[in-house]
Amino acid sequence: MDTGVLDALDYERVFAVLERCDQADSVPDFADRLLTALSDQFGLRHTTFFTGPTFHQAFGDVTPLLRGQIPGMFDEYHADWCERDAFDTAEARRALRSTHVASLREMERMPHGARGYFEDFLFKYGLYSATGMWLSLPGERHALIGLFDPDPTRLGERELLALRRMGRQLNVISRGLPAEPVRAAEGNGLGGLSRRQREVAELVAEGLTNAAIGRRLCLAEDTVKKYVSRALASVGCRSRTELALLVRARGTEHA
Repeated sequence: MDTGVLDALDYERVFAVLERCDQADSVPDFADRLLTALSDQFGLRHTTFFTGPTFHQAFGDVTPLLRGQIPGMFDEYHADWCERDAFDTAEARRALRSTHVASLREMERMPHGARGYFEDFLFKYGLYSATGMWLSLPGERHALIGLFDPDPTRLGERELLALRRMGRQLNVISRGLPAEPVRAAEGNGLGGLSRRQREVAELVAEGLTNAAIGRRLCLAEDTVKKYVSRALASVGCRSRTELALLVRARGTEHA
C-alpha cells in the first residue's frame, strides 16, 4: 500500500489525466487521450500503448500506439526484445497487478537476464527512465502502457505515487469502454470519428503524407497509418482521396 502524501500540484496532475480520459468514447480514443495527458502532465517524451488478449501477449502487439518513437526502436523491440521485456517478469507482473505501476528504479533485484532489456536495449536508445502501467480492457483484454524518457529522474517517488493513485480510476474507465468507436448513423459523415482520427483526416485533406502527419502530431508513421485506416472504415471511404474530399465537403458545409 502506498502511504506517501501528494501535494496540490500532484493532485492537479492526477485529476487532469483522469478528466481527459473520462471523456473517451472507446479504447482507441482512451489510449490517445491517456498518452497525451501523461506526456503533458509528466513531461514524458516517449510513450506506448500495447494491447493483447493476455498479459503476456500484449508485449507482442504489432500495431501499438506509439508516441515520440525513436527510428528503428520498435522494429528491434518486436524482433528481439518483446519476449524478454523486463516488465514481463514475475516481479514486475506482481507490481503491475497490485498497484498498476512498475518502474525501473524499483526493479533493482530483477533476475540478471532481465537487466539486458534495460542495459542492452533501452539504454542504447538513450532512455534511462522506464515505467510500465497495466490496465484491464473490455473483453478480458489487457493494456500495457510504457513511459520512457532520457532523464533518469523524470518519474521520481512523487510522480510514481501519483500514477498509482490514478491507476485504479483509470482501470475503471478503460474496462468500461467500447472496444471500438460506435459508428455514426449512415449519412452523418465525420461524426463517427474520434478526435484524433478527425485530426488525422483533416491533415490528409491538406495533402500531408503519413510521415508528415506523424511529425505534425508527434506520432509514429505506423500509428498514423492505423488512424487513417480506422478513419476510412468509420466513414465508409475506400481511399485517402475519398476521405480528403469528404473532409473538404464537410468543411465547406460549415463555412
